[in-house]
Amino acid sequence: MDNSRKTALLAYQTALNQYYLILSEELEFLDTAWRSLDEVFQGSVAEEFTGFWTITLAEMEDSRLEVQKILNFLQEIPDKS
Repeated sequence: MDNSRKTALLAYQTALNQYYLILSEELEFLDTAWRSLDEVFQGSVAEEFTGFWTITLAEMEDSRLEVQKILNFLQEIPDKS
């Protein structure tokens, strides 16, 4: 692998890893905040919000898992420089 490609892949991997860490931290923070809020939420508005929130959390988790797959793939690329 030539140096420019290797450098670009390493930069991409670094940026993606930072994104993954931030996404994981934010997901944990939001899930904790949601659990606290859910304890005091009541009524039909709360039920509607719960539905939207559940979908949002699932989409964030799916995104996090996809980023992890890409990171795993990047780690498997052999270094042939």
